[in-house]
Amino acid sequence: MNLLKTNSSFRYLLLFSITLFSINQFFLLALINITENTQNPSSTLGSAMTLLTISKIVILPISGYLVDYFKEKKILFFSSIVFVLFFLIVFWQSSFIDYSVKDIYFYAIVSGIILGMTQPSTLSIIPKIIQSNQHSEANSLFQTSSQLSQFISPSIAGFFIGNLSKSSYYLIIIFLSLFCLYFSIKMNVNYTTDFRRPVHTNKTSIAEYRIILQNSSIISLLLLTAIINFSTSGSLQVALPMFVNHELNQNTSTYGYFISIYGFGSFIGSFGSILFKKKHETLSLLLIFSAYFGFIWMIILQCLNLFFVITLLLLSGIFIGMINVLYMSVLQNSTPEHLFGRVTSVQLFFSTVLTPVSFFITGKLTSLYSASTIFSIAGLLIIFIVVFISILNKSNQYKSSNH
Repeated sequence: MNLLKTNSSFRYLLLFSITLFSINQFFLLALINITENTQNPSSTLGSAMTLLTISKIVILPISGYLVDYFKEKKILFFSSIVFVLFFLIVFWQSSFIDYSVKDIYFYAIVSGIILGMTQPSTLSIIPKIIQSNQHSEANSLFQTSSQLSQFISPSIAGFFIGNLSKSSYYLIIIFLSLFCLYFSIKMNVNYTTDFRRPVHTNKTSIAEYRIILQNSSIISLLLLTAIINFSTSGSLQVALPMFVNHELNQNTSTYGYFISIYGFGSFIGSFGSILFKKKHETLSLLLIFSAYFGFIWMIILQCLNLFFVITLLLLSGIFIGMINVLYMSVLQNSTPEHLFGRVTSVQLFFSTVLTPVSFFITGKLTSLYSASTIFSIAGLLIIFIVVFISILNKSNQYKSSNH
């Protein structure tokens, strides 16, 4: 907790991230609300969410380069201004005229672009405002604040949208955007002694992306997080509801409890990771945690006992919380500072792309296999990628020792 007391820039970053997530949740609920007045609400909402995701996917690779070129603080400052202007327009329209379907799609696209521009900066700025021996504490606090905001923001947004007029609701979002602007201004971002831009910065952007592809540690980390995200997204949101309804004979509220338990475990794991020291920030430990997580994921639905499922969901949540923190710490230690924005954007890009792919594939598999089998396949995939990366890592170490 010393980091929060001694580093004001990191405090403002946490406040910025929490506020940004709240804006996202408020806007998503607003999007759901305004589509209810269209002729085909479900179709309109589905199309809007698809456009939001696509616009975010398209902008992420570009935003990584812009972050490294213009620096994070400028991107966060500019994005905050755009958010304020964007929601001023939405506020004005809500006061005088009704939304058309085209307006809804336009708002979804703009929101996706702004989020795609902002998210890489909130991650890549961390190693530039703290010392390298504080990575675990910083990433733990960052992930913990994210988990807390996931619990709190939707409930607050739901309360406001149910009790306020549209104009008043959008005024709150405008004020949140102004807070983001204030927090971005207050951040004091300097290169620390641990991170100095290399002298040879005249490489082209294509050549710098080639540097990323040639770094086996970065590729291993990106591959690992992509597979874990791919394996868990569809399992949790498609296969688990089917298991709850058809095999446990429980209702949707039970599924909500399961997700909350998993989220609570992730919160515990993220917060507990504050105990990690610099010596713990290794790819080997990350792979060990990932293997344990994969094994738990394999067996989590093999028993119809409710207590057994809840216990393993909590345990898997704890492991995924620790994995998220340790992943960020190892990635920060493995990536040259002037490329961190691009690496972060690539990671977010694959996570964003693979999530709907995971939903689609899992949806197809549910007609062929049981939910427990789908979870087992997902867990095996995680273990397989852990073994593959371990072998690849040992091979690279062997080659390096012979040169």
